[in-house]
Amino acid sequence: MFYEQNSIKRISLYNDIVEKQLSGNDYLDVILAGIDEIQPHNCVEYTHKECKNVQREKKKRSEKRLCHCLALYDAFKTQCRECPLRTLPGFGKRIRNAEVVDYEIPVADCKRNIDLLLRYNDEYYCVEFKPRENEESILRMVAEILTYCAVLTRNECTSCAFTNKYNVRPELCKKAILFEEDSIQEKEWSRDYRYSACDRLREIIREQDIAVLCLREGDDAYTIRPLD
Repeated sequence: MFYEQNSIKRISLYNDIVEKQLSGNDYLDVILAGIDEIQPHNCVEYTHKECKNVQREKKKRSEKRLCHCLALYDAFKTQCRECPLRTLPGFGKRIRNAEVVDYEIPVADCKRNIDLLLRYNDEYYCVEFKPRENEESILRMVAEILTYCAVLTRNECTSCAFTNKYNVRPELCKKAILFEEDSIQEKEWSRDYRYSACDRLREIIREQDIAVLCLREGDDAYTIRPLD
C-alpha cells in the first residue's frame, strides 16, 4: 500500500513524492492502489471500556496510550485515580471541546485501525492521530486516513458493524488528521519551515475534505483547534 512506503514517512522526502507521484488527477487511485487486497475486519465484537494503561510500569508516552486517555479518562474513576500515569504530562486529561467516541477502531484484520472517532462541532470525524513523539510526515497521515476510510466504506460488513455500534454511517463521517502542538507535524503545516507541506499536498487535503486539527494540552484538559 502507498501509505506503507518508508519514504513517505520522511520529512525530507515526502514533498518530492507528492510532486512526482500525486501530481495528476489520478492521485487517489495511486494512494488507494491495492486496497482490494486488504481483508476487512471480521466484525468480531470489540469493546474499549477498560483502559490498558493501568498498572503498567513503563511510563513512556505512545500513540496508543494517549488515545486510551483521550477516550477513557475520568477523574472520578478508581481506574484513573490509581493509574501510574495520571500525574505525568500528556496523560490523564480529556478534550474539553470535543468527545472521543472511541479509539483504535479496526477496519481490517491486519491491525489497520482508525485511531479516533471524534465528535467535534456536531460532526463525526474519523481521525488519524500522531502524538508529538511521532515524527511521521503529514503525507503519511493523509494516506492512512484515506486508506482506512476507503476500506471501511467499501466493505458492507465492516460498514454495517460500524453503523450498528456508533449509530452513524461511515460515509457521513468526515476525515481528519490530528497532531499535537509543538510537534514536527505542526511545523510541517506552517509556511516558514524548511519542510513545509507543499501546495500540492494542501490541495489534495482540501479536495478530499480532510480537516487539519491541532491538539493543545492545558492544565486540566486538552483542546482542539482547526488549522487553515
